[in-house]
Amino acid sequence: MVADKHAGLALAAALLAALFHRERTGQGQAVTVPLFGATAAFQLVEHLWDATFDPRWPARLRLGARAQALSLPHRGWVPLCAAAPGQALPGAVRGRRPGRLGRRPRFGSIANRLRNVELVQSTLAELLATRPTDEWLALFERIGVPAVALQTLDELLEDPHLQAVGFFEPVEHPSEGRLRLP
Repeated sequence: MVADKHAGLALAAALLAALFHRERTGQGQAVTVPLFGATAAFQLVEHLWDATFDPRWPARLRLGARAQALSLPHRGWVPLCAAAPGQALPGAVRGRRPGRLGRRPRFGSIANRLRNVELVQSTLAELLATRPTDEWLALFERIGVPAVALQTLDELLEDPHLQAVGFFEPVEHPSEGRLRLP
């Protein structure tokens, strides 16, 4: 939800800038605001840290990894949204561990999962640790549960999609040297 809302705000700002440009120059603009790119830019404002500099700071000076360790969820996968009845996570794992999660009444409805959220999260964390991330992501995609692999900052910097669309722009700063900006 936050990604959708932020991308919408980024689109509104881009449209206003395009309209302003048209008013000043008479030229139209093409506006594209990709959800992933807008979200990565939003997150990296505070978390690009020493990776802003090119070459990157030496490991002994890096602040990002230490600061990130305070706030990262479990590595590997992140279910983004399982709010619709057809996207129920207990249904998603039913085939992996019959009876364990999907048949418990306290996990059978969204309201019951919300009432038992800590138990659902701990049970899912335990269960999801039993298989590789790629297997879970394939299963979630097959049954329609939105999920994405969690990336570290270093993985995000090398993300093939962000590389392909030229997301990171090298910029020469007059006093700081070469920078990498989203």
